[in-house]
Amino acid sequence: MESSRALKTFVEQTRADILAGRRLPGEHIDLRPLADELNLSPAQLGRVFRTLEQDGLVSLGGMNHLVVTEVNPRQLDRVFTLRRALQPDAFARAATVSPVEGFTGLEAVMKGFTVVEWLDDHAHGVERQVFTDFLAPVLTPIEMSLMIELEVASERSQRIGYHWMLQHHPADMQTLANSYRQVVDACRMRSAKAAADAQLSYVRLAEDISHLGLRTAEVISI
Repeated sequence: MESSRALKTFVEQTRADILAGRRLPGEHIDLRPLADELNLSPAQLGRVFRTLEQDGLVSLGGMNHLVVTEVNPRQLDRVFTLRRALQPDAFARAATVSPVEGFTGLEAVMKGFTVVEWLDDHAHGVERQVFTDFLAPVLTPIEMSLMIELEVASERSQRIGYHWMLQHHPADMQTLANSYRQVVDACRMRSAKAAADAQLSYVRLAEDISHLGLRTAEVISI
């Protein structure tokens, strides 16, 4: 039972680390320490990680390790094409009817946008939850599921890009922070057009940063 729980925890943590950008494309994950701890062979462990492989997050790099897969640039382009098409309209609809009290919880994130550790899950989790709650009243369950799926599909490269910019060009993060605040302010003003325009601008910036994240990860992993 303990070994099963430890294995499940390791798989879940590996998934979270990859999506957060804490494990970069091309990075090797050695299975031997975990295999020794659980008294299992690396081959047995490899089969457990099939779910991550099916999700496109890792590939089995031989008997003893996993390799974090790269993000497909063309797939990322398709994801952002859908985000640009769907999210502005969703924010426009939500801006006129959805409760805005939840935005109070974003104050700390907005104040620390240029200093927050974007590879940490807290700030990102707060941001996602607030906007998920905000959009929920105007989206069907299928639409909400699609929105979340698109966010997850771009999360890894976006967070890598945010982290890199924060480390190397912190002043440029202010532009992103201002764009983020414009989305929040437009929703608070109950302006459908302003919310749509602000969200579209923010998604375009996020797209640029996501592609920067891909290039950064390629350089780091060489």
